[in-house]
Amino acid sequence: MKRLIFPAVLVIMAFFAYAAPLPPSKEDAVSLVALTVSDIEQDAPGTIKRIIKGEDTYWDRENREFLVFVMNEEVRVVAHPLKMHLMKMYSEEKDNEGKTYRKDAVVNAMASGSGWVSFSINTKDGKKTMESFYKIVKGSDKKNYIVCCDIEKTAESKQ
Repeated sequence: MKRLIFPAVLVIMAFFAYAAPLPPSKEDAVSLVALTVSDIEQDAPGTIKRIIKGEDTYWDRENREFLVFVMNEEVRVVAHPLKMHLMKMYSEEKDNEGKTYRKDAVVNAMASGSGWVSFSINTKDGKKTMESFYKIVKGSDKKNYIVCCDIEKTAESKQ
């Protein structure tokens, strides 16, 4: 009987370790934005094409909601791996409190370079409080881009 319990416990532990990946942290978001900023500085057109194609570099294979997207100074989405319908449209999205959080990110990036914006949205799973890290970059094509990455605000990041 003891010989069966130990392997069963290992299988259960492995299942839960695999089934419950940690949510992306603020550090993860900052790292993904930094990588994308570097790539845009080197090759803006190529990087934008790779983001639109949904390459894993810019879109987490384990958590498909963890991704990077790019806007221009007019608050237009120029690269997004999921929401192609947003391309070339103004991103004047408002959160549950009426805050134009995408516009705020662009305005703040142009003023201070980088930072965080918080917002609240409704999803199929209910209301979520989110944070978006943003950073402005001058691309290899001499255009300014605002690179963003959204994460769910966790208990640790709310402190």
